[in-house]
Amino acid sequence: MAFGLTNCKDEAVEEPIVYNFDDEFKDITVEAVTETEPAAVESTEGDVTDSATEDAAAAALASGTATAEMTAASDAMASIVSEDEATALSDALASGGTLSDEQQANIDALLATGSIDAFLPTTVLPTVNGQTVSARKATSPREVVLLNLTEMLLGVADECSDAAEASLATAKATLDAAKASQDAIINGSYTTRETAIGTVHTASLAAITTKWADKKTAAETKAASMISSIEANGLPSFFKLLVNIVLNKKLASFSSSEAAAIKAADLVQQTALTNAAAARDTDLATSTANYNTSLNSATAIAASAAASCHNQGGSN
Repeated sequence: MAFGLTNCKDEAVEEPIVYNFDDEFKDITVEAVTETEPAAVESTEGDVTDSATEDAAAAALASGTATAEMTAASDAMASIVSEDEATALSDALASGGTLSDEQQANIDALLATGSIDAFLPTTVLPTVNGQTVSARKATSPREVVLLNLTEMLLGVADECSDAAEASLATAKATLDAAKASQDAIINGSYTTRETAIGTVHTASLAAITTKWADKKTAAETKAASMISSIEANGLPSFFKLLVNIVLNKKLASFSSSEAAAIKAADLVQQTALTNAAAARDTDLATSTANYNTSLNSATAIAASAAASCHNQGGSN
């Protein structure tokens, strides 16, 4: 009887198993990148400074007299050129024209005496990161290579492993989005820095132009005042030659110093951009490494889930 009753029972209907492994991946995230601050660029400004000897000469001439240094320089000049030659040389320098070979030879001889040295300005060249930049002185960003990620092929064509693979795809899509967002922040920071660096460079060039134009105007005004005093007080023409030689040397120093300042500003910009790119590339590489780590963890979870499908019997 019992046997018969057992056979008459309705067979239990087996409910379909719904496989879902999404919860296995809920803690898989891409670690955020703490952005790298680009290395600072250290720079110092160059300058050309009038000598104390010239300043003293200007002050003396303003009162109609001459300093002992002016007299010594005049005597040294008189041993090389006549007063008429001195006047011609002074006029040639004042005109800004090209000196003849003979005139240039006389100027070189006058400078060689050393009597004018004390009147000449002092030039300090600009520096960038400790490197002196002269008028004659004039790194590609590193490429970030993203790792080629090979997804693990589960190779099991049953519902359980398909669900594991689908969950992995969903997790990967989330990781992809997180990495894209992180990379956008990093690239955005670089763009912001790039713009700021360009703005500073433009302002620097404008300031350089203004600075050296002002210095030229001041030097020419000072020299004109000194020559006016020499003429008004009937002082030797050698003094005028002295003033014009110093002015000529000063203007040459201004020209080379301005060129050096522009080179330095360009180098500051180039170095700052290189440092910003290096910081960006470091952060992008970190972002990629963090992404790879998370994706590898997700892939390992998917593999474990697929293996559990077989342990549970899967479709067998």
